[in-house]
Amino acid sequence: MNQGGTIYIRGGRSDEVAFYIEGVGTKDPLFGGNTSRPIISAVEEIQLQAGGYTAEYGGANAGMIVTAMKTGSSDYHISAEGISDAIGAKPGQKYLGGYSYGYSDYTLTLSGPLPSVPQLRFFVAGEHEFNRSGAQHWSGVNIPGLIDPSLKSSVLTKWQEGTFNDAQRDSALQYYTVNWNYRPGNLLNNASSQYYVNGSITADLSPLTLKLGGTYQNVQNHGGVGLFNFADEIRAQLYKQQNITASLKATHLIDKATFYDISLNYFDNKQKWMDPFLQDNFMLYGDSVANAAYGFTLKALGEPPPVIVLYDWTFNRYGAVLSGYQLHRQSSIGGKLNFVHQIGTTHEIKAGGELTYYTIRRFAPFRTFGIAKFAHDNPGYSQYNIMKGVGLDNYGYDFDGTEGGTGLYAPHHPIFAAAYAQDKIEYEDLVMNLGLRLDYINVDNKVPRDPTNINLISGLVAESDLVKVPARTYVSPRIGFSFPVTDRTVFHAQWGKFVQQSRLRDIYMGELQTQNIIRAEYAYSQPMGWDIRPERTTQYELGFSQQITDFASFDLTAFYKDILDQTQIGFTYRAPTAVHKSYWTWFNGDFATTKGLEVKVTLRRVKRVQAQVNYTLSDARGTGSNSSTSFVTIWQGTASEGTWLPVYAQPLDFDQTHRGSISLDYRFGKDDGGPILERLGANFLLTFNSGHPYTAIVMEGSYGNTRIPKEPVNTSNLPWNFQIDMKLDKSFTVAGVDLDAYIWVINLLDTKNVTGVYQQTGAADNNGYLSTAEGQKKVSNWGQSYVDVYNVVLANAGNWGPPRQIRLGLRLDF
Repeated sequence: MNQGGTIYIRGGRSDEVAFYIEGVGTKDPLFGGNTSRPIISAVEEIQLQAGGYTAEYGGANAGMIVTAMKTGSSDYHISAEGISDAIGAKPGQKYLGGYSYGYSDYTLTLSGPLPSVPQLRFFVAGEHEFNRSGAQHWSGVNIPGLIDPSLKSSVLTKWQEGTFNDAQRDSALQYYTVNWNYRPGNLLNNASSQYYVNGSITADLSPLTLKLGGTYQNVQNHGGVGLFNFADEIRAQLYKQQNITASLKATHLIDKATFYDISLNYFDNKQKWMDPFLQDNFMLYGDSVANAAYGFTLKALGEPPPVIVLYDWTFNRYGAVLSGYQLHRQSSIGGKLNFVHQIGTTHEIKAGGELTYYTIRRFAPFRTFGIAKFAHDNPGYSQYNIMKGVGLDNYGYDFDGTEGGTGLYAPHHPIFAAAYAQDKIEYEDLVMNLGLRLDYINVDNKVPRDPTNINLISGLVAESDLVKVPARTYVSPRIGFSFPVTDRTVFHAQWGKFVQQSRLRDIYMGELQTQNIIRAEYAYSQPMGWDIRPERTTQYELGFSQQITDFASFDLTAFYKDILDQTQIGFTYRAPTAVHKSYWTWFNGDFATTKGLEVKVTLRRVKRVQAQVNYTLSDARGTGSNSSTSFVTIWQGTASEGTWLPVYAQPLDFDQTHRGSISLDYRFGKDDGGPILERLGANFLLTFNSGHPYTAIVMEGSYGNTRIPKEPVNTSNLPWNFQIDMKLDKSFTVAGVDLDAYIWVINLLDTKNVTGVYQQTGAADNNGYLSTAEGQKKVSNWGQSYVDVYNVVLANAGNWGPPRQIRLGLRLDF
């Protein structure tokens, strides 16, 4: 399932999903999630493996998304495709019943043999995707002449007392008056531009085949601004990413029963978050002179422009710096060997191994805007002492943000390796797959000898007090079998153990930030874990496949997963003789159990109709939906004296009891339906789910969410969500060129699906505050204007799914 742009599979956390493009892992090892995407026109196949896979695969306890790319054809082919929702529409204007979001996507592919070298075939694709704004349900706001009553009263009082003359009064009133305008449909300054190149060269040198492949991705986008930054959209955060993958695979056929393949791969992912004007000059983000060069006026060195005050809210004024500064880089080199030998007609032996070596770097100042003032107030400080003063999480980068770092600030080099062997045994009425996998996990990290009594020198952890975390090995057996029950029914079952290291952010943290946590001056919801063991999963699966007719089939699979050693936030209590306080840490503590039933009905095309139905009934429960779930419980308790955490499984935040889709395709074939209907088709996709859980809380007479629950955690559920997407297309041939024109409508009925609610009321646009005694008092004092502003703020919470989006496209193939 995809929730908020994050993929969850069978109740596992988001970092338990792996992503591969042509054998190259593209998962972010630091935070989890995918870092790269292929060009759709370059994809041969995308395969989702939801657990239960053979011993060949590992490092992903929930599932894997594996993409195989196209190879070159034996003759030349060119395709071009363009799609846009911006034809005849402008931002903020309705277009065929929906807003335009400035979306456009253009793709070009070319494949064929290399000239004069027919044994070499190439495939190359390029794509440019542009979005002016993310799609959202937002009707906009246009309320001119707003002024905070207390500020207005203060100005008029000063005028009446003679402190202000008429001109000063008018100037002050104008300064405090807000013309609140935010166009509908689109986020301000949320443009995204993305370039992609995918390619491969295949050499058929029988009995040897070579394939060289690669992808390149260049992304630049502005983060956009919400209501509270409407006056400062120009300084929306700038994000840049460059991503490269490369792979070389050699397959050698020894004889009819034996072959092996060897592959090498490379991955490099660079990310940067920064202010769009000062960019890499992060030392000057709070410098008034540097900002003035771009026309921005700070209040003073290290002080942003005065905020706009309006009733209960403050809004950033023009010129305020909205972004911090961060650098991430993860790269890897790796290789894999597979050997396959068929013994007779019964046994297929497969064995091999893999190794991946990472280099991981991070640079993240904690108070970027305050650096300039801190440096000014401490003129004799070195770069190291300046960054130590403001706070910095760095490894693999020096203190000025350049790549480097030694000792405790060196990049991390984790190594993940594995070896496996499996035997696929095939009898006439039984197929078994028996496998064994050995995983080697070396996280390349150091921890204190005694975390309860750390030796500190000048407030920093003494390097002599650190010991290297030992590498760990795990053996994971996998068993699967299937057998026919009848000539149309096949039963299948699997059992296996899986292991993976959790996201490496759980254990990696720079020395300067580590000292801040150990000093325990603040509560940290994102601390470090000294020695986080890999997570372990045991999965059981059984089901059957039924061929109902010659053109219809039914698949049913039941699964159960037991997940242990997930990361949990907690407290490390100091020894009596320790010079430091007790402090926040992550450790292995959370667990989860998930179970479910998956149903799939497939109808192959019959009389122009093709259909597929997918439905999942599931239950995902655990002690924490993410590593920091228990943070507030500990924080509001007396953590330093010991906080008792009840250990019980509750519905996870990403649990959905019911989820499914229905795809229906109706299509006229060639020479079918006459000249108008020939090669005309329509595809409808209905997706639905029962909403994810949340915890209802008590409504108190104060603004914002309280932390007093009405019920056990995650007892309530959001409303059901339903969405219908439609694609109508017509194909035809002109002068030997195949053309396909189409209209693609996302959320055809413009359904306003609720994806989040205010916990006090269970409503997406009302937190109940205005009905409280305190809220009624403010309404009485400030009138309808206050109610209007309040309702606008509530409606901007992003609690709805995507609105209707209408896209027109044309594809050419020749």
